[in-house]
Amino acid sequence: MNLSIRPYKPGDEESISKLLTRNTPYLRDHRFWVWINRILPVNPSLIAVIADKNNVIQGHTAIMPYEICVGEKIIKCGMSYHTLIDKDYRDQDLILPLLELADKLADDAGIEFHYGFPNKNARPIYKLPNHYKVEKFLSLEMDSCNVKCNDNDSTITFEPINEIDYSFLYSLNQVLDSHSKEKVEIRRNLQYYSARYFHHPQGLYKSYKIFIQAKFVGCLITKLYDKEDGKYFHIIDLLVDDHKIDYKQLFNAILANFAKTCDKFSFWKINENIKNILLEYGFQENGFDTFLGLCFLPNNKISETEKELLLDFHNWRLVMGDSDAF
Repeated sequence: MNLSIRPYKPGDEESISKLLTRNTPYLRDHRFWVWINRILPVNPSLIAVIADKNNVIQGHTAIMPYEICVGEKIIKCGMSYHTLIDKDYRDQDLILPLLELADKLADDAGIEFHYGFPNKNARPIYKLPNHYKVEKFLSLEMDSCNVKCNDNDSTITFEPINEIDYSFLYSLNQVLDSHSKEKVEIRRNLQYYSARYFHHPQGLYKSYKIFIQAKFVGCLITKLYDKEDGKYFHIIDLLVDDHKIDYKQLFNAILANFAKTCDKFSFWKINENIKNILLEYGFQENGFDTFLGLCFLPNNKISETEKELLLDFHNWRLVMGDSDAF
């Protein structure tokens, strides 16, 4: 076999980008590679590749180092993403040694577990030892024409963010400091938020400041996505001062303000409270399915109580921005 499984080395990024663009429906160019592997994570991504004799990359997987709040503890974790092998080499049983190398790199770096949102082809991975299915869940969706909200309430307003200034970043940081944490939640700071949304190389999102009676209370990150059956409106992230806002009132305002921009709203649950509010508004769990999986690494020091928190989907705060697919 003229293939080797090895860690990433400088110079691989161009071939990796070509592999990902060739095998996925997304543009994965050099700018995207730098963003997702060097700007967004707390440390450089841990990457394992399959290379041929000419150092052309034919397979890839990566783990992006993050920190996550689990109960009262902050744990080093990673998001696993972009696991694929080029179609010409998928009959050679390469996936397991590729994943084993990535796990070793992550374990050596002190990462205690990694999680991911695998597509249907990669989900069998989570039958391996130490891999767990946390949940397979459906997006909550509703046709915009069915929105029945009071659009006369001008208490909550949205202002498009066209430029990022330091005054706004300072205000956003105050919201981050005041934000109530879920039992399981990726640790977000100002650097993460800015890198994830305001400096995405492909300009995918439209962001809004949220005001209540002209007082800044948070930030809404959105994405319009065209499909064959119409235009979809996603909440990519929602960060608000929980102590200054009523979520029912907020979602009333979001639906009323953006119903005319799309054919369908499609949201992740964010948390259980917001999920219940969406169900009250007429949303149904009948959208696209997503799989949340988790792998504990050999040297982890995670307690049984913390593992129970991680493996219970109800404990997670999840926004679409937590996935590399958005």
